[in-house]
Amino acid sequence: MIWLFKCDCGNYHKSVGCRVSSGNTKSCGKCNKHYMSKTPLYNVWCDMVARCSNPNHQNSKHYYQRGIIVCKEWKNSFVNFMKWSLSNGYLKGLTIDRINVNGNYEPNNCRWVDYKVQARNKTNNKLLTYKGVTKPLCDWALDLGIKQNTLLYRKRRGWSDKDTIEKPIKDVGWSKRWLQKEK
Repeated sequence: MIWLFKCDCGNYHKSVGCRVSSGNTKSCGKCNKHYMSKTPLYNVWCDMVARCSNPNHQNSKHYYQRGIIVCKEWKNSFVNFMKWSLSNGYLKGLTIDRINVNGNYEPNNCRWVDYKVQARNKTNNKLLTYKGVTKPLCDWALDLGIKQNTLLYRKRRGWSDKDTIEKPIKDVGWSKRWLQKEK
């Protein structure tokens, strides 16, 4: 029996029902879906949609359970997502990043960045504000030449951002005493 199917790309096509259900017909033939399904960009799209719509996804607590969604334009069409991506800086090896980490996956809130940039745009980052500048704790540590753990230790003990950054590191002398014991 011939059926009318709607492809993922939005086109309609006619096919024998058993050919579609068996997997022998995978697309309308115009969108080259089979080719695109093997690309890294298609995998990014699939994972983005899954983590925002599947409560059983391994990362659902960071997306689905927080109410993060994929806009209809992208969720319903890989082709739309692909067009946006290619005209907005997508390159293999980059990762999709939401500018507002609490916002949705949509064209005005997404960008393509490397892993270093994305790692600094997460809900679990510790941000410090000093003299009107807000940056992740790891960036302050790099800028000041202080170990991240020192700044993190101070913040966990309730220090203000100003004190966390300005207070000098005290030499407790343990390293000198330890070195003398070793001799």
